[in-house]
Amino acid sequence: MNGQVNPGTSSSDADKKVRDRSSVEFTYNGLDDCEELTNAIRSVGGTGCSLDALAAKMDQSATGGGFRMKVYSTRTFGLCDVSKGHIELTALGLRIIDSSHVKQARVEAFLNVPLYRQMYEQLKGQPLPPMAAIERMMLNAGVAPKQKERARQVFIRSAKHAGFFDIHSDRLVKPQSRSEVGSGGKSGENEPTAAEQLGAPPPPPRIIYGGGGSGGGGEGIPDAILGLLRLLPAEGTEMTVRRREQLIAAFSSAIAFLYPEPGEGST
Repeated sequence: MNGQVNPGTSSSDADKKVRDRSSVEFTYNGLDDCEELTNAIRSVGGTGCSLDALAAKMDQSATGGGFRMKVYSTRTFGLCDVSKGHIELTALGLRIIDSSHVKQARVEAFLNVPLYRQMYEQLKGQPLPPMAAIERMMLNAGVAPKQKERARQVFIRSAKHAGFFDIHSDRLVKPQSRSEVGSGGKSGENEPTAAEQLGAPPPPPRIIYGGGGSGGGGEGIPDAILGLLRLLPAEGTEMTVRRREQLIAAFSSAIAFLYPEPGEGST
């Protein structure tokens, strides 16, 4: 598997075990577990916090294998970044803790996992084969024999949480985004829209980014833009390059979402 549980330092033992045995990346925790972790981050630090604080919030040990694997799984879904003992929500992580964007964020997170995307591409719209057949497909995709049952269980569990069985209990069907519904389902089925890739912003009251930067009225300013302005820290606050890029991407997404080009239609 690609990636590390603790970027910037050595890989965790759990990460090494999975990588040594499988050649395709998947998660050991379901999307529901990882969504719980993102909500714990929000309750502790808004958009990010130390791993020690997060582990304490979840009543786990920061050095324990279970906690580290859950952090690794959350990162594999694309919901967080980890560096030097600190965990930070990504743009997608911010969306999955926002009730107005959570459904589409779950779909994107599920398809971020290489194994799950491969399985979806092979199974979409068809009656699910027996569990043994699904495990054989996973073996062919690169899952190690000892991991096939766990991989299959977490795959099915995560697909259900992401809504892929909402239309039919025995067929993988990707939930439609609002833009796909609005355009009569003509958007590409397997690829998120540009706005979705960048990540739609959360509404103002949901996340408070420490220090509080912009204040003031907001009359005439769309809620989505106003919410992003309230995420900005005070002037002079140090910010990582990645965090700056995430905020810029979120602003770009909001503008594209609110003000479509001529002929694009309403989203």
